[in-house]
Amino acid sequence: MRAGSGRFLQVIARILGIEVKDIGSLSLKSRQPVEFSTSCAVFAESETISRIAEGAVKEDILASVIKL
Repeated sequence: MRAGSGRFLQVIARILGIEVKDIGSLSLKSRQPVEFSTSCAVFAESETISRIAEGAVKEDILASVIKL
């Protein structure tokens, strides 16, 4: 992860309606991580919202976000 990653994780947690402290444990429950086309935090935030609209589950989104 890059500088600003903590803030990015806070934003993703807010979007998903979870606590930051739960990101790790939820990501470990992923069964099918989703694809992100960018490693830019600004664009990844937008992609996260798109993945939710497509029906992706929190666990799969988080597993992918951590890999960014």
